Amino acid sequence: MVIGHRKLSSLERYFYTRSIINLHSCFYVGIQLNQLPSRTQIQHALKSTIDTFIQLRCNVGIDEEDGKPYLKIIDQSLELKDVVEFVDWAKFDEDKMNYVFQNYAFPYHTEKPLWKVLVIPNERKLVLLMSHVLFDGMAGVIILQEFLKNLNQSMNAIENTISTVYEPGEIQSFTSNHHPYEDWPIGWKAKLLQFLFAQYLKWKPINADMVGPKSEDFKFNSYFLPHGLLEKRSDSTGGLYQVRCDNLQRNIHLTPEELEKVLQLCKDHRVSFSSLLTALFARSLAKFSDPTSYTGSQMKICLPMNTRSACNKYLQNDDYTKQLGNFVAATTLIANTNDNKPLWELAEAFQKTIVQKVQNGIPDAIGECRLLDVIDMQEFFKAKIAATKPSDTFEVSNLGFQPFNDVEGPFKVTDAFFNQPQGISANFFCSVISTGGGLNCHLTIPRDLERDLAPCIQYVDDWLHEKGRK
Repeated sequence: MVIGHRKLSSLERYFYTRSIINLHSCFYVGIQLNQLPSRTQIQHALKSTIDTFIQLRCNVGIDEEDGKPYLKIIDQSLELKDVVEFVDWAKFDEDKMNYVFQNYAFPYHTEKPLWKVLVIPNERKLVLLMSHVLFDGMAGVIILQEFLKNLNQSMNAIENTISTVYEPGEIQSFTSNHHPYEDWPIGWKAKLLQFLFAQYLKWKPINADMVGPKSEDFKFNSYFLPHGLLEKRSDSTGGLYQVRCDNLQRNIHLTPEELEKVLQLCKDHRVSFSSLLTALFARSLAKFSDPTSYTGSQMKICLPMNTRSACNKYLQNDDYTKQLGNFVAATTLIANTNDNKPLWELAEAFQKTIVQKVQNGIPDAIGECRLLDVIDMQEFFKAKIAATKPSDTFEVSNLGFQPFNDVEGPFKVTDAFFNQPQGISANFFCSVISTGGGLNCHLTIPRDLERDLAPCIQYVDDWLHEKGRK
């Protein structure tokens, strides 16, 4: 059976609405190569990659009958210039990162894809920009792994004047008309909760008190929504806002040798690097934040989790590990500025929570995603902004160690990087990825928090490098 459309999941509609009203432009995963491929080699590798993943040839359409968004296959050919842009930048620095977040967004309801590759010849970097409605961070990794494999098979690609990378076929089909989360077994308790929540929202519509931080939650005095994040505007496309994206962009880089020593410490204490990094930032906030600069003592830290392995297990299908899409669910970690718990003890507590969530809590987390089904998304985002403060203290998103170079060929990845723009859900964001070239932790920080966070970031940076040198 040919399936030409696929409805959006609750989570995908969340990301779709967030982009429609201009609260999010794009995020990226990038690689640095040992040598720069030719335009012909890039074209050959991308064409093969697009052929592999149907999501790379999709956009979002609106159903004429029920008015709901759905994934649709692009019905016109794509040229290399539609998906690749060569930029003459000396360096991919803070100004250029913010330029990307300010100027690269992917319009829906068109015959264009929801991604693009920026090629920076001066640094031999390829930056994969993506819309979150179709891709998560691991999807970016999977795409780049496939691209690298195809690139190393393109050495004999013949240069030609035809720059087409995609032609719509007569028969193209999704494997299913819905996201795998829709197949997740939902128990009667979750169904009852969803019903009661829907009834509650009829009585009391969603508001700032529901989605904002509580009185006991950590809040910086100097950072407010909407001023610290965006300027309100309306336009003909339905966008309500314009995110400033004038963030401070910081990067904590560990060499392979430093990373190896830090990971050995993590192994000795039986914690993941994510648990350690989260504990480091939590302790640094407690240690260096001026007590007069914030209110509340409870820090809430968001850790997005990759649910592909869980989908393999619970849906009894081994194909999800290498699938594109949004396979994420959030874990919330709690710490307190008044708690003087030692660093490794805090990391161990975080690790315990993460393990419990991975082993037993993912079904509940996906069930929570299904609550989005009964929410008016635009009203939800308006309420988040009306709350004036982000609900999470910070977010740590870690793509883990990615080898990339497990394919033979002349093109090798020497480094990788992952980053996202400033958002409404947290004060600052940590985006982490590791390769054979070491670790990069990109930090996206509002300028209003520069004075508050500078000593915290320096502490984390110094601690990691000190342990990495021992």
